[in-house]
Amino acid sequence: MAVLLATLLLFFSGSFSSEARADKAVRDTALRDTVVRDTVARLSARPVGIARSDTVLPFPDVTVRGRALEEAIANPRRLTRLTADEIEASGAASVAELLEARTGLFVKRYGPGGLATPSGRGASGQQTAVLIDGMRAADPQTGQVDLSLLPTIILRSAEVVHGAAGARYGSGALGGAVRFQTLRPARELQVDVSGTVGAWGRRRGGLVARGGTGSVTGLLAAEGSRAEGNFPYENAALKGTPKVRRQGADRQATTLFGKARYTRSRNVLAVTGWYAGTERGLPGTVGATSSRARQWDRHLRLAARYTRRLAGEGGPITATARLQRTRRRYAGPTATDTARTARYALAVRTETTLGSHWTVAGGVEGAYERAALRGGTSRGRTAAFGHATAQWERLHLRPALRLDTYFSEEEARRTVALSPSLGTSVQPFGSETFRLKGRVARSFRAPTLGERFYQPGGNPDLRPEQGVSAEGGAAFAASGEGWSARAEATGFYTGLRDQIVWKPTIVAPGVSGWRPLNVDRVRTRGLEVSAEGGYRLGPALRLDGRAVYTRTEAEDRSDPATRAHGRQLPYVPPSKLKGHAGIAWRLPGGAGTLQMRLSGRLTARRYVTSDESQSVSPYQVFDARLRYARDIGGARATLGLAVENLTDEDYQIIRLYPMPPRHASLRFTLRTAP
Repeated sequence: MAVLLATLLLFFSGSFSSEARADKAVRDTALRDTVVRDTVARLSARPVGIARSDTVLPFPDVTVRGRALEEAIANPRRLTRLTADEIEASGAASVAELLEARTGLFVKRYGPGGLATPSGRGASGQQTAVLIDGMRAADPQTGQVDLSLLPTIILRSAEVVHGAAGARYGSGALGGAVRFQTLRPARELQVDVSGTVGAWGRRRGGLVARGGTGSVTGLLAAEGSRAEGNFPYENAALKGTPKVRRQGADRQATTLFGKARYTRSRNVLAVTGWYAGTERGLPGTVGATSSRARQWDRHLRLAARYTRRLAGEGGPITATARLQRTRRRYAGPTATDTARTARYALAVRTETTLGSHWTVAGGVEGAYERAALRGGTSRGRTAAFGHATAQWERLHLRPALRLDTYFSEEEARRTVALSPSLGTSVQPFGSETFRLKGRVARSFRAPTLGERFYQPGGNPDLRPEQGVSAEGGAAFAASGEGWSARAEATGFYTGLRDQIVWKPTIVAPGVSGWRPLNVDRVRTRGLEVSAEGGYRLGPALRLDGRAVYTRTEAEDRSDPATRAHGRQLPYVPPSKLKGHAGIAWRLPGGAGTLQMRLSGRLTARRYVTSDESQSVSPYQVFDARLRYARDIGGARATLGLAVENLTDEDYQIIRLYPMPPRHASLRFTLRTAP
């Protein structure tokens, strides 16, 4: 079976390479707020009583029927959701690795340990919102999140919202949003210990402990990692293209995470704290003289959430206070720089049910952001939002509206943005397994503090980027005893104006430099197609797999007189294909469970210049994973072997930043009951 899976993926990779543009994009199309997260995506269920040998990783039923199946495909929005089990099975240590391997997003990675930002539907990292437990994670100065700095050890789920999402999340969601939920405290004591060793000095160790008593539950997590990063690669910048080792790419990181929850009657108070510190070398591009540059990143995130559940049919009222502080220090051979930012936010929201068809939610929020620019620059933000879900037998409607206001003493005028959206899904033939979907939305991105006030070159008069988008498609889902299948196709369009681009100009009398300007118009069109399914071959054997193909045309429509007009935007792959397939075998006699999985990522040519005169070659990367799990006494032990870049592909995601050749890692985890 493993040979068959490998043959299929290699066949598709051959077809992909024969075309001048690579197709790529398997992302896990999962279901979002439904009880049906199709269990085919989970190779095994967590045992209820792991002290019994006959309960070792039993396979769950995959039957999904009736109303639950209808809700699984009824959401008008395209979503990809990864559960905790899927995150663990991916073997990803960072969010960058997770999203790259298991979603349709294109992750721009400057090498394995460098900056990594998400890109969906042709949008940039600044145009894709990232939220952690509802907290906006982007740096107020840069407007970006470095996904390589976010570990997966504390995640409970990850969700990609495809397409404009400003009506729900505000600024920076022109191309979509990525939402992460962290682990929850538990009442019963549970301890997870994990360790990983791999090539080029890779070491990682983690601990998660949770438990509680009475009305109080808590969770503590810690992880430490380090890597030398001195992998070999072919240096085309040198005569003869010799193999050399990457220098100055070492990295070490520490994560500390804690959460406490107090529950009494209808009141719930939860407090969360998260510290992350990273030190890494910045080796620069291939062929450049090593600068021995280094960077230190420190992040502190604190949150307190109070929820009051009302009596009767009234929904809960939730008030949340959040704090985020970051410090980034760069030290190079000729210059040093330290950037400090802070964000304080407060939000109140509630929801209620109106009649038998409508559920309505809304609230207000405010935030204060500060960056160490020009001796200290700040701005405030207020927002009011509301969204609703209306459900009838054959029709679902999801309207949403949000009003954002940005203001500061340094800005000449306030920025006011209205973001509406309307989504619908309908059963055209009365079948609960098939739905037609559609959405229209308007979103925006407010200029960052860096774009407005960076010295030299900041532009306080920048206007926000504005985008209008529409999408439509169809979804199908069905299941029976021992099998399940789901497929979805979505076509999308986005028109963007006033895109902010840094251009060479005169930044001060007699001084040339770069300055951000509202100059570009962009038109994006595309298609996303996904399929997933699972089949149980008897009580001890099952198969599952997923695949996603994405086609994206993101064209510059700014000035017909320029060579860039009508060309693909830099670093937006025209096509992507991702896929993974696996087989799980429950060994006889309670000997454990063996899982094998093969995954592939195929990415088309990315243009480096706006006129398509230079590009980065397509690449195809395959990974293989083998996991063995068994109950030992009162704990479950898992041993996993991963071989990444199975075919030893020489590739770069960003030009002149090489990625590692074929390498292996070994991971061990031990989880106590329950």
